[in-house]
Amino acid sequence: MKILIVEDDYSAELIKNELTLGLTVEVVETGGAAIKILKQINFDLIILDIVLPDYHGADLIPLLKSIQSNVEIIAMTRHNTRKLELMIRNLGVIYYIIKPFDMNIITRILAHMKKRKSL
Repeated sequence: MKILIVEDDYSAELIKNELTLGLTVEVVETGGAAIKILKQINFDLIILDIVLPDYHGADLIPLLKSIQSNVEIIAMTRHNTRKLELMIRNLGVIYYIIKPFDMNIITRILAHMKKRKSL
C-alpha cells in the first residue's frame, strides 16, 4: 500500500514513524508538491492536512481527485469548525480527523483498506 502524507508540521514524521511495515510512505509539505508527486506515483491513500502553506484542503482535494480519481483521502486539521467539517466531508474524504488524534484511528483505517482490497 502506498501512502502520501501531505503535512507541513512535525506530525508528518510522527505519523510516518507509526505506520506499520510493508507500506510505502512519502511525505511532502505543500499542496504543490502533492500535486507533482501524484502525477508521477499512484497512491492508495493520502493523509492530508487541510491547512497548508500554499493550499486549503477545500481547494486541494478536488485537484488531487482529478489526478487520481480512486485515491482515498483522510483529512486532518487542528482548526475544526462544523462548517469546515461538512465542507471537507462533502468532497468525498473517507475520514475527517481533528488533531491531535490517536494513531490507532489511522491503523484501523489502513487495516480496513487492506481487508477491502483483498476481497
